[in-house]
Amino acid sequence: MYGSRIDPARENPPPDARWRKRIADATASIRTEGALFLLCAASPVIRGVLTAINWIRRPKYEVRILATPDAVFATVSERRASTRSEAERMFRELRAASGRK
Repeated sequence: MYGSRIDPARENPPPDARWRKRIADATASIRTEGALFLLCAASPVIRGVLTAINWIRRPKYEVRILATPDAVFATVSERRASTRSEAERMFRELRAASGRK
């Protein structure tokens, strides 16, 4: 449905140690039961950074690290099928706003 290959040059660089700590600290306060955090990144390096952060600070919520938008949409459908179309609409709007196709 959506292209899973994104130009790596356009992606953000992996966060350095200072940013990894800030991310870990910021997400440590999330306490919502049943919360799900989805990260979609084509870069295995970016996906690995989140994995490392979660080793440092075990999340109190479910985390899924995915490589493609389609994998995100499938996960959303598993959890709450009625929100898939809304997730796809938001994805299209974000792509349009960022100038990506």
